[in-house]
Amino acid sequence: KRLVHASSSLPMISDNGNAAAALADVRQVGYGDTARFIIRSNELYKVNEIAEGVNRGVLQPIHNDEITVNASPIEIAAEADWYQMAAGVFDLADWGLRVARSFEQFIFLKVLGALTSGVTKLGAAYNLTGFTQANWTALAQRIAAVNGNSEVFAIGTLSALGSVIPAQAGLQYGLGKEIVEKGYLDRYYGTRLIVLDQALKFNTINTTAEFAIPDDMIYFLPVYGDKPVKLVYEGDNVLVEREPTRTPDKTYRVRIQERVGVAAVIGSKIGALELQ
Repeated sequence: KRLVHASSSLPMISDNGNAAAALADVRQVGYGDTARFIIRSNELYKVNEIAEGVNRGVLQPIHNDEITVNASPIEIAAEADWYQMAAGVFDLADWGLRVARSFEQFIFLKVLGALTSGVTKLGAAYNLTGFTQANWTALAQRIAAVNGNSEVFAIGTLSALGSVIPAQAGLQYGLGKEIVEKGYLDRYYGTRLIVLDQALKFNTINTTAEFAIPDDMIYFLPVYGDKPVKLVYEGDNVLVEREPTRTPDKTYRVRIQERVGVAAVIGSKIGALELQ
């Protein structure tokens, strides 16, 4: 049995790895450490009119908040036939890629789940239902205004963003080529659209092939603001190996372990539009 420390984090090898980075602040901490995030207040001071001769008005304290995120262990345990390895037919590169993709998808779905949970807690003002021009522009303006008039982008699956087209026939002219080529518009009423690659739920690939990301949700986020999800890696990857001479069925066994923490920490306000 052998224990090996690998790299500090597995590589992101698909577009959703980049999407996770766009949605989450990533922090690396040492073993036993807790990640600490300072959430700046988004409030402005109230300007008061005062009478002549008054020294000062009421003091207005504005406080930041502090959030901590702890990591917990996750693992992949796998085995390979010793005979295939000895014969040189076991594709180690493909196996390593499969491990990296598995970790990546698990963490990405955790990030997306935290995003959904976080925006739901913001209340009705930041969660609208029904795709209409009024709802779209209201939510985009609201997210921009609450974040210092930051530029806003909308993120969702190809199916969700493909539904974002003007209702008026006159505004649809000339958009067909872009939609057919890309599947969605680059911008809609001033808001940039960014596509999330769809993923399948675990253990459904060869059966029902269920989508893991909802196709009826679009999320609105500020370009200049705190990312809504915090992703924490603690320590290094740990690789635990067991050699074929020490296993009853002569298989080479390996366990890859990481310590990962994911939490929704909504400092900068975000929004969600349900298309139904």
